[in-house]
This record gives sequence, C-alpha cells and structure tokens, in this order.
Amino acid sequence: MFADDDSPVFESPSALFQGAGPANFPGTTTPGYVEINCANPLMTPQENQILCGPAVGGTPVTVATSASNPFTHGAPFTYYGGQVNLSPGNATLTIGRRSADLGDRILDVRHTTYRMVVGAKGDLGDGWTYELFAQYGRSVFEFHWENDLSVSRTSLALNVDPVTGACVAKEEGIAPNCSPLDIFDGFGGYNNTPQGLAYASADGFRTGYTEEQVAGGNITGNTARWGIQSPWAKDPIGFNFGTEYRAEYLEDFADSELANADLYGNAPNKDTPVPRSGFNVVEGYGEVKVPVIQDHFLAEDLELTGGYRYSSYSSVGHVTTYKYGAEWQPIDDIRFRAGYNRATRAPNVLELFTPAGIGLIALQDPCETSTAGQCATVPNAGTGKNGALQCPASQCYQQTSGNPSLKPEVTDTRTVGVVFTPTFLDGFTATVDYYDISISDYISSYGTSTILAGCYGATATAASIALYCPLVHRSPISGAIFGGGYVSNLDHNLPFIKTKGVDMEVNYSSDLDRFGLDGLGSMHVNIIGTYVGDWEQSSSPVLDGQFYDCAGKFGPTCLNVYPRWREKMRVTWNTPWDVDLSFQWRFIGAVKLDSDSTDPLLGGVNPTVCTSGVVVNGAGNCIDHEIRNYDYFDLAGVWHVTEGVELRAGVNNIFAVEPPVLGATDTPIPFGAANTYPGTYDMLGRYLFVGGTIKY
Repeated sequence: MFADDDSPVFESPSALFQGAGPANFPGTTTPGYVEINCANPLMTPQENQILCGPAVGGTPVTVATSASNPFTHGAPFTYYGGQVNLSPGNATLTIGRRSADLGDRILDVRHTTYRMVVGAKGDLGDGWTYELFAQYGRSVFEFHWENDLSVSRTSLALNVDPVTGACVAKEEGIAPNCSPLDIFDGFGGYNNTPQGLAYASADGFRTGYTEEQVAGGNITGNTARWGIQSPWAKDPIGFNFGTEYRAEYLEDFADSELANADLYGNAPNKDTPVPRSGFNVVEGYGEVKVPVIQDHFLAEDLELTGGYRYSSYSSVGHVTTYKYGAEWQPIDDIRFRAGYNRATRAPNVLELFTPAGIGLIALQDPCETSTAGQCATVPNAGTGKNGALQCPASQCYQQTSGNPSLKPEVTDTRTVGVVFTPTFLDGFTATVDYYDISISDYISSYGTSTILAGCYGATATAASIALYCPLVHRSPISGAIFGGGYVSNLDHNLPFIKTKGVDMEVNYSSDLDRFGLDGLGSMHVNIIGTYVGDWEQSSSPVLDGQFYDCAGKFGPTCLNVYPRWREKMRVTWNTPWDVDLSFQWRFIGAVKLDSDSTDPLLGGVNPTVCTSGVVVNGAGNCIDHEIRNYDYFDLAGVWHVTEGVELRAGVNNIFAVEPPVLGATDTPIPFGAANTYPGTYDMLGRYLFVGGTIKY
C-alpha cells in the first residue's frame, strides 16, 4: 500500500510578535526583546524621543514605578531615556507588528506512507489450521514553513546607519546581504523595497517518520479428533493460540531555523530533534470457545468464550489482558449475550517521544483582571484588558511533548445485549447492547484551562495549587504567559473515565417485489445509534475521587463534544440496472457548554439571565451556551460497469450545513480548529466526490 498527501494551508501573515525577539533583558536569561539603534534614520523625531529620549549616550537616569509608565513593569528601572534599555545608544523594546506587506504564510504538510504485508496460511489436518504474517510500515512527515520572518535577520535589519542608510551589520561585514527594514512607516513600510522583505523572510523545514514492524503467527483448531466436547452439544471445543512481535519507532529532525527558534511565526519554540526512539513488545495469547448446549429445548445454542494475552513491553514492562463471555439463544428469534473484558493500552510512540514544542492556545490569563489568591504574586496582575498580561489576539503559549514516564491505561468493559432475528419478518435483524466502560490511568493532558483554574481560580485548593502552579512558567519581566512565558501541558496518567450507555443497530433487507414493485430490485435499510447516559471524568489527582459528567456537554474542560444521542441511517436501493443508490441521514444531538454548568468542577452556580430569557450558570456564556441539533444528508451512487470495474460518485452534506462557530476566547477549543470541532461537524460544506476501482 502506498499513499501520498500534500496539504498547503494559507495562514495570516507573519509578524514581529510581542515577546519573540532575540535579546535578553538585563539580569535574565529569557529572550523576547529587540534592540534598535537610536540613530536609526527611519525613526521620526517623536518616535526617537519616546523610545530613546534625550539621555541617550549620556548619564543613565533611574525612573521610579509609575502607573502611567508602561515600561516599569512594577519596579524602578534604569533608563537611557524613555525606555528600559540594554545598552547606551539602543532602544530595547517589544514589537507587535503584523507583516501584511510580506503576504500570507504557507504551511505545507506532506505525508508519504507505505506498508508491506506478507503472510501464509494453511491446513494442518484434523480441523487445525495455521497462519503466519509479517508487516512493515512507515509514514514520513514533511513540514515546510514558508514566507515567515527570521528573528536573527530582522534584528540585524532594524539597525540602520544614519549616514549611509545601510544596515550596520552590512557595514561591519557581519551580514553582507542585509537590507534595512522600516517598521516606523505604517503599512508597507518595510523600507518599501523587495530587498528588505527578501532579506528578512525565511523558510523552515521539519521532517521525521513513524515506523512499525509486526510479525506473528497463530494456530486455530478444535477437539473433534479427541472427542472432547460437551455431552449436550454437537460441536467440539474451539481454540486459538498465537504469538506476536511488534516494534514502533519515531524520529524527528528540524532545520536550523526551527531548531534555533529563528522564525517569528514559530518562536520562541525550539524544535528539538528526536533521534530514533521507540519500543518493542512480545505477546502470547490464547482463546477458547465452548459450546455447552445445542439444539435443546430453550437452548438452541449456549456457549462460553474466554481469552488471555500476556504482553512484555520494553517501555512499560509486563501487562496482562483477559476476557470472558456467554451467549444464549433460547429460540431462533432471539439471542442474549454478556461479556467482560479487561484491556490495557500501553502509551504509543508519539505519546512517549514527541519532541517538546511551544505553540499557541486560545485563552485568557486569569490574572489579567484579578489580584486575588496566587495572582497576587504575579507581576502586572489586575492591569486589565490591554495590560501587560493580555495575550496578543487572545493567543497564549503552551508547551506540549511526549512523556517517557507514562504508564499503560487499564480498561474494564461490561456489556449485556440482545439480538433479534424474528422468523416472521425475513431480512430483519436488530441488536441492543448496554455498555459500562471504566478507564483508569488514562493518557491525556490536564488541559491549559484546568491548570490555570487550579492555580489561580476561586476554587483552587492547597493541593491544586501545589500540582498546577509549578506548570505555569511566566515571563520574569512582564509576568505574562506568552513571549518568555508558557503553560506546560504535557500528557500524564489521569485518574479515570467512566461511561455508560446503549448501542443499537437495525438492518432490514427485502426485494421490492414484496411491496408490489416488481422488477425494481431490492432495498436495504441500516440504522446505527448510540445513547450516552454518563461520561464521568476525573482529570486530576487532586480531585480525590470527584468527577464531572460530560454527557450532553462540550467545552474547554470536557475537551470534546459528547452528545447524548447520535445516529446514522442509510437506505440503499439495489437497482436491476447494475447501479446502487444510497441516501444517508446523519444526526448529532445538541450539547451545552460545560463551563455554563451548575457543577462546581465545571462552572458553578452563578446564574446569568441571557437576553433570550435563558438562564445559564458558571461562566454565564450566553452566546456559546448551546450547540443545536445537527442533521446532514448525503447521496451516493455506485455503477458496476462490468466484472471488476466499479465507478462511484456522490455528494455529502447536500444542503451545505455549516459547522457551529464558537468564540475563541470564552470557549477555547483545545482539540479543534477554526473555532469549531472538525472531528465532530462537517468543515467542508457540500462535498462532491467521484472515484473508481479496477480489480483483476
């Protein structure tokens, strides 16, 4: 199998982002500032006065803390004029300027995947068979970041000789190709020359791969040869035994621009290379099926099943899984089934070894408008909107990465179900299954919003402060969680998820002759639905057994969308003309914002009356309080041209229903994009497709 996809994405123009400059502030090791020579001829006299002042090159002066001076950051500083400066003759500043003159950034993401499988199977005699197999797969990842701004080259281009108008770095022989940038002249002011933009712009490249190796074999058979079976059954006991070896690897490499955080659009993140890293596992397993009673009164079929697997991981050690179940069919029309399954999932290669990186997340710093609690220790707390703590465009920094210390998840699943196959309605089947699933030590992150609330929120406890506050790394100068600051949001083993609900499926097939439509072929109806009764989640060790219920909710704490009811219905008409037509209805139930809940772990009881008259609690978000029911309709057709040749065409989301659009600041979406949930709702609107298959 071979697959290749290339996805160029156009993003907003890059910028000289606040807090992403190369210079350190005196007494710190945190970069984020930019130096511009005060003799720069591109400054206006007013700009020079504000940034440099009359004391440039003269005797330093100390300016005391002043609410009207935004550069003091809450403490006295030594100035060489109106700004805190690193050295005489230079203005030290943070810059926030979108480079609209440069045009959009292009993020070109490419995956090249191939997989090879080889196997053999055969008959060993006496009802026993064997199967051997091996597989190798690799997925190569390439990321090309185009049309960004270089942090280092921009820094050089901002220092201009007042006599010659050339870069100081060029005259000193440091950067022969340097061309000045003019950030003081409004839109289009990058010196208004292609040379200046060309010199300052830069691209980045990152590549890596994930790799999987699998080999194994199994033997399947029964005890018929030895006559070992239940005295009330006609079939013998069946067995399956096998073993498997699996290895997974990851490698990641970034060029110097990304590795050294030299792109403004990616700063201050340094893409640290990851050498080939991975793990392997050796497993042995066995399964058994025991027919107990067959073809007896009230026991057309009664059978027991069981299974066991032993796994030895190089990364997390030994784990075991097992299962057992029973099925009872008293009459032909109905079958009952029940089962228990203990499963484990070891952390995968991405969860273990993904390189650390700092990226953007949409949220608001809780200390921006508060000085209570732990916020009292934060510089510039309570300065409000447009203050020092406000993340630019409501985009703060968070750090993510793999975690080699992760343990396996453990899952217990209990199911009870019934299968209907009524003899009086030919072609009809229906299944209904109740499930109860509990996952302990599940792998996920705390969530940046949860970390900030646990450290600075009104309900923060001593335990949550001790756990979460060390994960908040604030800028030592401004106190912000951008620029030199970020929130560490790595994966951890979290306490538990418990969910209960009901799955159902209905199938009905019939010739249309039964309905008086002679010669028009047949039809098939399939309906699948899921009802989520509970989705209880404890996402932090400090909750001490407490949990919140995400069923019927969405939002920054639940992280995803959990509608109570989802279903899909497909009706297919198999025409007598070698054409199959199908119509599909997809339904997603309504959900409410988790932070508007009365649950104190999600929102709290602070009722807000919206203009519509609806009362919401917690955050009181009236705009994004609810996502309504969503209905999508699809149409598809398949033409069986001849044996082995098939053509397909169709349209998904016929009525071009648009996804819900949510506020980025008040409703941060950790796993979404474009202010919605692309994993749940259709992003593309009406989607047309055509395809074909040829088999020989």
